Amino acid sequence: MVGTPAPSTAGKSLAQATAREVAQSGVCGLSGLALGIDEAAHVGEPLEGRAGMTLGVFGWRP
Repeated sequence: MVGTPAPSTAGKSLAQATAREVAQSGVCGLSGLALGIDEAAHVGEPLEGRAGMTLGVFGWRP
């Protein structure tokens, strides 16, 4: 899930709720660890009781 780095309170809540629904279906979350919507999704998934089922990826290029 990706989105704005400066979401509204409603946007954060929606991202967390959506991430919980995705986690309930057994899908692992993947993100670039950005602030905002990405962060809210990472918070929402473990709230479903699936802690450890989100992955963060750092991009790197020499």
